[in-house]
Amino acid sequence: MARPSPLLLLAAAFPIQERGRPTFSDVGAASGVDLRNVCGSPAKAYILEANGNGPALADFDGDGDLDLFVTQGTTIESWVRGEGEGNRLYRNLGGWRFEDATGASGLERRGWWNGAAAADFDGDGDVDVHVTAYGHDALFRNDGGRFREVGAAAGVDDPAWSTSAVWFDLDLDGSLDLYVANYLDFDAHRPPKGSIDRVPCRWKGREVFCGPHGFAPTPDRVYRNLGDGRFEDVSKRCGAGAAAASYGLGAVAADLDLDGDDEIYVANDSMPNLLFRNDAGTLVEVGVEAGVALSETGLAQAGMGVDAGDFDGDGLPDLVVGNFSDETTTLYRNTGGLLFDNATYSTGLGAPTLPYLSWGLSFLDVDLDADLDLFVANGHVYPQADDPDTGTAYRQRCQLFENVPGPSGRRFLERRGKSEEAVDSVRGGRGAAFGDVDGDGDTDVVVLPIDAAPALLRNDAGTAGRIVLDLRGVRSSRDALGALVRLEAGGTSQAREVRRNASFQSSSDPRLVFGVAGSGRVEVRWPSGRLDAAGPLLPGRRYRLVEGAGVVEEETLP
Repeated sequence: MARPSPLLLLAAAFPIQERGRPTFSDVGAASGVDLRNVCGSPAKAYILEANGNGPALADFDGDGDLDLFVTQGTTIESWVRGEGEGNRLYRNLGGWRFEDATGASGLERRGWWNGAAAADFDGDGDVDVHVTAYGHDALFRNDGGRFREVGAAAGVDDPAWSTSAVWFDLDLDGSLDLYVANYLDFDAHRPPKGSIDRVPCRWKGREVFCGPHGFAPTPDRVYRNLGDGRFEDVSKRCGAGAAAASYGLGAVAADLDLDGDDEIYVANDSMPNLLFRNDAGTLVEVGVEAGVALSETGLAQAGMGVDAGDFDGDGLPDLVVGNFSDETTTLYRNTGGLLFDNATYSTGLGAPTLPYLSWGLSFLDVDLDADLDLFVANGHVYPQADDPDTGTAYRQRCQLFENVPGPSGRRFLERRGKSEEAVDSVRGGRGAAFGDVDGDGDTDVVVLPIDAAPALLRNDAGTAGRIVLDLRGVRSSRDALGALVRLEAGGTSQAREVRRNASFQSSSDPRLVFGVAGSGRVEVRWPSGRLDAAGPLLPGRRYRLVEGAGVVEEETLP
């Protein structure tokens, strides 16, 4: 008689809960998004082939809806020959239809690309994109829908193996600066010992590729925007240089201490995570002191994706990190003063995430009930995970957790079953981007699985009361990245920060979606320090707010 799977035993011990109607529908097959991701060989003989790629949702052509940019990897053999795959840009035609606009865009450069960090770095009204790579990074400046690569001239084409990048205003001068997480030193021309076809490592008795231990970690980079199209590498001067020599995979910028500037939090693979406190443009590493560097038992975890958000409604942004299988997705609750408690098990995230290896993830109000739920894209790095008795699997499903009240605070309840089969069916996830793709006022999801086509998940949670805010800076950066928004509506207070880059190697919609039970008022603290207020704002509307001018546009949502 066959032994039951450890995953089934775990599911029996911690039952899941179905919901009455689907949250998401997978509409990717008919969308026209036809790319198939390539990231090394199916055998995954080297660590370079394991991490996959990331998407970006942004309005690249300025027509008001979200287009899709997808980074693409290649094989080691193709990369060595200078060949490989190219990035792809898909223009949103509406109605969940996209057309491939890569050829005329200037974005199709071949290489081993990893992540996409979208933002209007030069303040000209067009969304640009920085693409991280194994090899030289690229910065594509958007000139009216046509992109030009300016990374070398700008000084941001570092040749290290880079993963996630984050645009943020380090020194609050109104120009967006750039943090780039770097991973490790790997020579594809001479694959190192420790790869599976040479001297393999072992995982649960199976021969697998080695890493990251045994490879030299590479320092992260901080680039200050000089305002003239050029950047200055200030990694050492601002305090991030030596401290950030680590296996960086995920990164997010957020004002964690509510002092008006953004901190940087970096998820590291098998090393303590890093938290850089921003002291007037100088980054000071305080991860251990803050309580966000290690697991609940004091161990370094294999961090992948990361996000920040106020899941418990106390006005303080919390942190969530996706980790390796047998390590849980870890939740750090912000208690104020840049101190955090590990709330993984007390909120119900511990047991359901233990078998999974988590990458792209995000806090988002899926069901528009005024609290932040959690979406997680999962997938193992070892194909050998499909062997019997590993307790896990290679192409793992995504997970959706609903934020619900509990007897001692907020909890996360996993939603599964027939109504969530679209989420369950997406396997081998890596990067994930989040945004209102169809303009109906809720948050959709794009997941890029490794060695497969992107999954486009349309949010079908319903048309509950919602207010969507689209911010534009004047003294602050045009994207208003780092603006803190507080919305009071229906007796509920919600706090959100404008950002584009989080999750894993991905960029998301900077517009803020609030579930509301009635009209509300909003207060915006801009990165420049200016405070603006507006209201009443009505449910079912999208508002554009401009720094110093308040509401300048209003439209009714479908």
